[in-house]
Amino acid sequence: ELRQRLLQRQCQELERRRQLFGDPDPARLRGRPLILVDDGIATGLTARAALESLRLVEPMSLTLAVPVVDQRVVPRLEQLVDRLVALAVGEDLRAVGCYYGHFEQLDDAQVLALLGRSCGDRPA
Repeated sequence: ELRQRLLQRQCQELERRRQLFGDPDPARLRGRPLILVDDGIATGLTARAALESLRLVEPMSLTLAVPVVDQRVVPRLEQLVDRLVALAVGEDLRAVGCYYGHFEQLDDAQVLALLGRSCGDRPA
C-alpha cells in the first residue's frame, strides 16, 4: 500500500541521517527519556516514522515537541507518544513554512556545520 511504502522510505531516510549525523547506536537510547523535535507537522508521515523508530528502542518516555501541527494528525501522533507539546495547532495546515517569517530548507552540510558549532567537533 502507498502509505507503507512512504513510511518505509522515511525510515530509510532516518537511517541515512542517523549515520551521517553520528547519532548514537539505538541501543544506547533504551530506557532514556527521548524528545523528538520537528519544525512542524502537516501530514505527520515523517514524524510517525521517526516516532515508530524511536519506540523500538524502548525509551523511558517519548515526547514530541513542535511549534505547529495540523489538528487532523494530532490524535494519531498522540497514540505514539507519552506527551505531545505544540505551540500551535493549525487547521488545514498545508505547509509548515506558512507559520514562519523565514523558512528555508537546510542541506546536510549546513546541518553538520550547525551541529559542529553547537556540540563541538563531532566524530566522523
